Amino acid sequence: KRVQEGLLTPAIGVGYGGDLGDLENTPGFAELREAAKVAGVEFIVVAMGVVSGIYLGEGCVAIAFAARDHNFEL
Repeated sequence: KRVQEGLLTPAIGVGYGGDLGDLENTPGFAELREAAKVAGVEFIVVAMGVVSGIYLGEGCVAIAFAARDHNFEL
């Protein structure tokens, strides 16, 4: 939704606490990547740092983007 409305910077960062190959099976990941591609937004995927992975747990996902004021919705 935010990608379609327009971001303040043309980039989305995704950090994953686990094997990056497993991220492909995460619900909504493929749709977010495709929305970014269609909008011309760079989609950056990285392995989460060890400390973050320990505190948040295996399989955790962090997404970063800059958008206008909004309320969090799942």
